[in-house]
Order: sequence, then structure tokens, then C-alpha cells
Amino acid sequence: MEVESWNVIGFINGRVRPDNIILVSSYYDSSSVAPSYAPGAEESIGVSVLLEIAEYFAKNPPENSMMFVAFSGHHNSLRGAAIFARDYFSWWIKERDPKKFEFGQKIKININLDLSAGSSVLYFVAEDNEFRYFGGDTRWLGVYGSFRDYIDKVIRKINDDQPFGRTYKPPEYQWWMAGLVSSVSEGRVLAWKDFVYDHGAMWATSVPSLTISTAYDCRPQYEEPFDTMDWVESRENSWDNIQSQYELILPIIFAIVYEKNLDQIYAGWPMEWRKTGIQTPAYYAAFCEMSGRVGYYSKEKAYYSPIPNALVYMRVRISNPRTNYYYHRFFTFADKYGKFSFLPVPSRYWAPKVISAWVLDNQTGRVLYAPDLGLHKYMSLVLAGDLPSVPSSDYGWLVLFKAASIVMFDMVSPTSLTLRKREMGQGFITPTLYLYRHDTKVEPESRSGLLSEWSWRGDLTILFVPPRIKVETTWLFAPSRYPYAILNNASESSPLGNGYKLRAGEQLIVTYTALKYAESIYWANEKRFIIVSKFEPETLQSPTYWRQKEAHRLIQDAYQAIKDREYLRAYALSYEAWHKAFKTYFEIRPKIEDAISVVPIISALLLPFVFLAEKLIFSASGIKRLLSFVGTFMFILFAFYYIHPGFQLAASPLIIVIGFSTLVLCLPILVIIFSYVSSYMRELRRERLGRHEVEVSRVGEIDHAFLTGVENMRRMKLRTVLTLLTIVIMVSSVVNIASITALKVMRATPAPGGVANYQGIFIRRFLWGQGSYDMGLEALQLLQEWYGDEALIAPRAWRYSAYYSDLAVWPEGVGFKIFKGNKSVRAIILWGMTPAEKELLKVEDLLLGGRWFEPTDRKAIIINDWQASQLGINETDVDKGPVPVLFEGMRYYVIGIVDRVIMERFMEMDGEEITPLKFDLDFNPYTVHVEMNYCFILPFEEVMRLGGGIASISLMFDDPKKVEEAAERISGMLSTYLTYFTRLDPETGELKCFLLSEATAYTLLGFEFQVVPLIIVILAIFNIVMGSVYERRRDISTYSVVGLSPLHIATMFLAESIVYALVGGVIGYLLAMALSKLRGILIPAGVMALNYSSSWVTMALGLSMAATIIASLYPAWVASRLVTPSLE
Repeated sequence: MEVESWNVIGFINGRVRPDNIILVSSYYDSSSVAPSYAPGAEESIGVSVLLEIAEYFAKNPPENSMMFVAFSGHHNSLRGAAIFARDYFSWWIKERDPKKFEFGQKIKININLDLSAGSSVLYFVAEDNEFRYFGGDTRWLGVYGSFRDYIDKVIRKINDDQPFGRTYKPPEYQWWMAGLVSSVSEGRVLAWKDFVYDHGAMWATSVPSLTISTAYDCRPQYEEPFDTMDWVESRENSWDNIQSQYELILPIIFAIVYEKNLDQIYAGWPMEWRKTGIQTPAYYAAFCEMSGRVGYYSKEKAYYSPIPNALVYMRVRISNPRTNYYYHRFFTFADKYGKFSFLPVPSRYWAPKVISAWVLDNQTGRVLYAPDLGLHKYMSLVLAGDLPSVPSSDYGWLVLFKAASIVMFDMVSPTSLTLRKREMGQGFITPTLYLYRHDTKVEPESRSGLLSEWSWRGDLTILFVPPRIKVETTWLFAPSRYPYAILNNASESSPLGNGYKLRAGEQLIVTYTALKYAESIYWANEKRFIIVSKFEPETLQSPTYWRQKEAHRLIQDAYQAIKDREYLRAYALSYEAWHKAFKTYFEIRPKIEDAISVVPIISALLLPFVFLAEKLIFSASGIKRLLSFVGTFMFILFAFYYIHPGFQLAASPLIIVIGFSTLVLCLPILVIIFSYVSSYMRELRRERLGRHEVEVSRVGEIDHAFLTGVENMRRMKLRTVLTLLTIVIMVSSVVNIASITALKVMRATPAPGGVANYQGIFIRRFLWGQGSYDMGLEALQLLQEWYGDEALIAPRAWRYSAYYSDLAVWPEGVGFKIFKGNKSVRAIILWGMTPAEKELLKVEDLLLGGRWFEPTDRKAIIINDWQASQLGINETDVDKGPVPVLFEGMRYYVIGIVDRVIMERFMEMDGEEITPLKFDLDFNPYTVHVEMNYCFILPFEEVMRLGGGIASISLMFDDPKKVEEAAERISGMLSTYLTYFTRLDPETGELKCFLLSEATAYTLLGFEFQVVPLIIVILAIFNIVMGSVYERRRDISTYSVVGLSPLHIATMFLAESIVYALVGGVIGYLLAMALSKLRGILIPAGVMALNYSSSWVTMALGLSMAATIIASLYPAWVASRLVTPSLE
């Protein structure tokens, strides 16, 4: 819905200098997470003070003119202020209405007001967060230094004259005004929130401007439905704070509107930029117009047709040291011809912009048309951060399609229940999502998706799909080849899914999405188990299939929990079922794919094998040779078809065999071509130089020698059979060894330095996520569901202030602040702890005064003894009862004082201190923890409400027997976390700390244990072949006497090795497959898992065959050296 709003403008003519206009502004709209209810009581303070000042000067006309503007659209990326700047100062109005632009040049300064009630200290802001980019240009230090000098002079006079009968605290200045190059000091003024200020639009068009705001107040109810008058009145000294700010602002503006020489206030300001309506020498760098059209692809026209009145949305993600990042959002509507434009758009953001268009149902709010990211997409939805520095850019068509929508949740890793953590450094990996047609498994012609504006949770995703087409979706985390989740509406009757088919405009909300993931993956696994069990019946007795059955039981239990309205239990069961189905999928799918991938390799060997086997066994001629060749080929083909599962799993194994056989048969053609070319070159040489050598065809010689070598093998039948049998057995052994599937076992290892303060479990990320420490609420809820009745669960949360990793964070005074009267103390971290710590760490023994948290505490704080001394609070004070303080502009109560020295010495099971992690280091090993002076301790729920994240979770059990069992279950489910647990030492009776995680898991029967046997077998094959060659040195002498060339001799021996390699390798592989059937009968399933189609088996087979051939190269070369060289 498009709503019209206005900028409200008032004007007072100056008595002396009417062409010098002072612009005083504020905004009058409000916003809330509940858009229909946005009281905005505290937000209205700025515009209220504006009206008071306007009333004063209306009665007392100033010397300079004054323009008062109440902006609208503050929460729509300062839309009102941006339009005002466009209409008076920009290149856009200069080209369209020069008189209005000329009037704008008379506006000399903009003083913007954005005030709150949490403090009486003013905060002068130079750099806005919406249209800013000072870009490190140090000229602004001098420009805003002039502003500050003028304001300081006025405030000193106010404190000297005391026009309202009192003095005022010195104000805070943003870093440019404070003469600082680093912005770290900003964290001292606003520790954890940031705001946008309307003066930024004026600054972007080169108007000297700043905002007067309120220091030390992060406005807890900003953009909340609780920003009511009751909230304002509940704030400490709220009305006096507002009055104090007004009493200081009025004389400052009074001095400016009576100032004769306004240039001294903004001395050094680049006023030459104002004449062009731009902000920087990079042409049109501040304000640019971005336009385009909205339409759909018309198949009749084979081009795009416009869609009228579509909503166009642009989003800019801006990084910020206080809030990590936030979004700037711009909205507009296309006209009846589908045309739209954004003006002004700040072009110099070093961040990408995402632009999209939508058509919504005005009654339901559902999406009727969504962005088309499929075949007909015209322009990219992601635009460069640095837009072209030209006045106006047309980006073409935003293509839409008629859509239905699917709402999904739980796009998280099943091994952590958060987004997947990056291998190195901070941050998480967002999933890659794929949408397919259910019938063809290809992407639909039109498609789109809207992932949630990502936090680490990944809690909402909307897919826009073409209507009346069955679709399914999968997603994964790179670099995985396999999906982490499948959503295809699978069931017992349709194990491969039935897809989702929706009407245009229909919305499907997939509730309990994790359960749907589990169900879809389970049925996909079940189908694969049915296929594999036909060849390996023992698979149905394996641990993998046991996990599959367990997933099915959990899915049924989850549905029952939903029926019983046990929703948290249903979610816990869903996550566990998904995890088990996911792990099973990652084991059973590679098994089938590996089996199929071996088919091309075997197919490439079949024809050479058949040719050599026929020559070795039958060596027939005429029609008999053809029959023996075909018979051998059919026999080996059927043998593989019935023994090797890959030949039955592949879609067209016969086509694969024919294709590779054709490729092999084509190789002689290349040999013939090479032979003809060589013959032609020799003919040319003979014409020029004459005949000087006896011509012998190399190809013919090699062919004859090869056949002679095979004939020699036929003559020495016993020796050939024994050698071949030995190689077959050896190859079969290699394949059997290599086919043993790696078995990963979680091993409990002692935790070095770990301290067992309680009997239980401690969980956290490896290296604390290298800064991305947050474990997420889902993991906590899962553990509460599992062990809420058996264990005491104590999560700990951390909430860092701005610039927490900067080396200057502590020296610059950055942090959260507690005020008590005129005294204050700060800390960089809010440390959230629960009442359960009384049992876990016996923290009450650390209290010097007061008490620990109770379950009902919310606005409570526990500080250390040094912090208490800074605030003038002693143990007696807190023993009498909670001591009221002002924390970030809110009323809190100090309920206890802890001994900081002893608290810092407390160690956890991981051998590290219990205090939060320290980030302000030159090099961070992620094992250094902060001193207690860095922290305020608050209730866990309060820190989470203030934006904290769960850093660790502890569980304390009464029954020691359940601890290790629970640790194994938790580490199996949340495998990417470190799981520490305690175990009683049977000798000493003391609690010892141990660690379970993927990092400490060890491998049984895997690659590491197969390398040495594999090398031994390969060397044995090498020895056999070398012995076979050396024992025939007498034959070499005979060949030399009859005049055979060295090449002929070497080829004969090499031919034997090739025959042994190919025939022995293929038969040995078949024998290994046959032995696997026997193994399935004799060895129970689960003791040893074999995979004869893995890439490691293929490599082992190739190495064995290569070893057989390579073993003959050296002796063949030695044999050729013993022969008298030919005439050639």
C-alpha cells in the first residue's frame, strides 16, 4: 500500500540578514516491529524540542532567517530528508528548477535534533549512517573541528552566564568533531546501538550540517511498541534530562541565528561542491538516480511486457562496528507503464545493493508476482556497491513471474543447529538452495527465492515457485556434494516424493520443516537400502540401517508429540530424526554412486581383457576365433553384471560398455594414422638423402613381439598359470584390504588442565568459533528437552559492546556504562549467567556481599569489588537490598558483589577460565579470557534480550552413570561442538575431565591402516614379475642369436606383464567380489563394512595392475641391452 506523507516546513524571516537561512530539523514519524502500533513517545522528543524552539523564535525574531522542517519517512531510509535535499540542493533540482536550487544555496547550516530521555548529556554527530561515506578524507577533521570550536565557545559562555540558573555537563563529540581518525571512541558514547540521522541527506549535498543527539542512551525501546509515555516517565530523571538538553540547545541555536559571520562556523567546508549540487569531486557520487522497468516475459512477443504499480524494493547491507551490520531499505512503486526510479540513491556505499520488485494482494498481503531468477532474468538483483557516478542510470527490466510461495524454516546444519561455521575465521556459511521440477528434476523456467536477511539462525526462507507445477527443493552447505535437506513431500506410498503443486498466489507454510526434512531424507534412504540389499543383504543388519530405523521411530514419535501438543518435544525429536537420516544419507548414497562410477572403468578394461584372454587361452583362428572372442566377452560381461552391483544400478550399463569398447577400437586408427605419417616422412627423407638403413616397421615389430610374448606364455603353461594365479590372489587381497570402509569412533581423551567443578557436561564451539561463538537457542532447547528432568542446565551468554576486538577498546573507554549519581563504571562485555550457577560453581561462596540471581530476576546486575568501589557501593549496601543504578539509560539494581580475583581463577572442564573470551589482542589464539573488570554479570535471559549469544552450555547430573552416556549422545548429535564431561577415577575417586568431539575421533579399519598392507602386496607382485623375467635370461641369448632387436625383446617381456596385469587384475577383482558374498555369510554385519566400489578400491586395483607392468620395465630394458643391436 502506498501512503502519502509530507515534510512540514515553517519559516521565520531574519530581521537583518534574511538571505542567511539556518535550517533546524527533526523527524515526526515513528516505527515499530509491530507496524500497526508504533506510539513513538520517546521518538517525539526531538520534534517537540523543535516546536518549542520555533515558538520561541516566532515570538523573538532572529537576525538570520530560520527554516524549521519536520521530516517524514525517517524510518524509510530518511526518505523525507532525502527528498528535501533533492528538492533544494541537488543536481536534479538544479536542472529542473534553477530558482529553487538558488534558494537552497541560501541555507547555510542544518542543525538536526534527534533526542531521547536517557541522559542529559548532548552528543554532536557529524557522520551519518545513511548517506555517509567520508572515506578516510582527513579534510573533515578540520571542517568539523571548526564546528566544535564554535560550539565549545558557546557552551562555555552558557555555563558562565547560567541563563537557566545551572551549569551543564560537557557534551560528547563524534570522532570527526573530536579530531580523531579512529571511530573506536564512539563505543564510549553508544555501546551497542546505532542510529541514522536526517542531517546526512544535507551533508550528502554539501550543506554544512550536524545532528544534536543524546549521549550514553541506546534507547532500549527504539522502534518498539513499548515506546509509550509510561516508558518515558519510568526513565531515571527523564523530564529533567529533556529540559536540560533543551536549555543547552536553545542558546546554541540562538548564537547561530544571531551570528554575523557564519563562515567561521564551518570554516574549510568545500562550498564549491554546493554550486554543482554534488558532494565529492567524483561526479554525482552522492546522489544518483537509478531507474528501470518492471515486467514479465511474454512468450507471444518473445520479449518483456510491463507490469503496472509493482512495489520495488532496494536493500543495502552496511557493516557497522556496533551492530555488525544493518540494512538500509528503499521503497517505491512503478507507474502504470512499469517504470520506476530511485532518487536519491547514495552511490558511494562500499556494499552491494539488492533490488527486487513484487506484486502483492492488497487484501491478504500474499505475493502474486515475484522476481524471476530463471531463464528470462534480465538484470541482476545484486548491484555493485559503487554505482556509476552519472546522474541517472537505467538498469533495464526487473522481470517477474506469476508465483506461488513456500515458506520454510530450519535452514541450519543438523550437526550444530546453526548455520555452518566457516573453517577459518569468523562468520557462517549461508546454504545454497536448489529448486527442481518434480517430474524432470531440472530447474523450472521461472523461479525465485528469498532467504531471510541472514543472522546465524537461518530461521526463515521463502521460495517462489511457478504455479500448477510440482516442485521440490534441496539445499546444502558448500563444499558438500550432497544435500543437507530434501523437501519433496515424500511418504511411504511415494518414497521419492510427490512434490508440491500450488495455485497462483497460494502460500504453503511448511511447519515443522525439520521433521519434513527428516521424512523426505528417510524415504530416499529407504529406497536406496532396498536397492543395495538386493546385492548385499547384510546391509540391513548394519549400523547404518540401524540408524535409519531409529530415524523412523523418531519421526513417528515427533508426529505423536504434535498430536499431544508437546511442541518443544516435537521439535527436539524432529532435529534428532533429521540428524540421523542426514548421516545415513551421507553413507548410503556414496555407496551407490561409487558402485556406478566403477562401471566406466571396468568397461574400459573389458575389451583389452577379452582380447588378451582369448589369445592366452584359446588362440583360435577363423570363425572359431570370433566365437571364442564373443564368448569370452559375453561371459565376463555377465559375470560383472551379476556380481557387481554397479552394472545393475547404472541407467544403461550396456551403452557404457559399448561406448568404451568403441573408444578402445578407435585407438588402432590413431596408430594407423601415425604409421602412415611416419612412412611418409621416411619416404621424404629417402628421396633427399638416399637409403642408408634397413627399414623395419616399428608398429609391425611391436605387434609381432607382443604376439610372440603371448605365445611364449602359452608354451609355458604351468609357469603362466602359477604366476597368473599368484597375481590374481594378490590383486584380490589388495582389493579386499582397500574395500574395508573406514570406521570413525568417538574417543574420550583427557582434557589437559580441565577442572571438574561439578559432575556433568560442558559444551562449546572449537576455539570458541574463532569469534563466532554463538551456539544458538535450538541447541539449548534440544538439551532442555533431553535432560531437563535429569540435569541442571546452565547456559552462559556473552554480549560484546562496539569495537570489542580493537586494541584501543579499553584505553578509549569503550563499553557499557553504569551510573550511580555522578559516578560511573564501564565494561566491554555483558556476561549472562543463570541461577543454576549456585549449584555448578558454588558462586555464592564468591560473593562479598548481596546475593546471586533468582529465577525471577531481570533488571539485576552483579559487579565485582573494584567496580563497586568506583560506584561508591559497598558490601553492606547490597546486603541491605538491591542498589538502584542507571545502566545504559535504564533502571537496574545491583544485587551482589563478587571477588574479582577468585572469579578470574575459576577454570572450566576445558582448562580455560570461565570468563568471556578476550578479543583486543594483536594475535588472538582464542584461548585468552578477560579480567573481571571487562564484565558486568546479568541474568542470562536479560543478556539474550539485549542481543547476546550462547557461548557455552553446562549440564550437572546427580547420577554419575548418566554423564558419559549423555556426553556420547550429545557429541553424536552436535558433533561440531566440543563436549567435555567428567568421569570418576576408579583408583582415586576423583572427578577427571574428558573430551568428546570430531577432533578427537579416531579411525578404525580406514585408509591409515590399509597403506602398509597395500604396499607389501604391491611389492610382492613386483617381486614375482621381476623373478619371472630374470629366470629367462638364457632365452634372451637365444633371441639375440636369431637376430631379434632390443625393441622386440623388450616388447615380448612387456607383453607378458600386460597380460598378467589385465587378466590377473580383472579376475582378481571378480574373485574379491565373490569373496564378499562369502564374507557376508561368515562375518556378522557391523563387524566390518566393505565397499568394493570406492575410489580407494579403484585406485588400489589400478596400482596393482600398474605394479605388475612397471615391474617388467627395468628387467625388460636390461634384457634388451644384452641383445646385439640390429642394423637399424
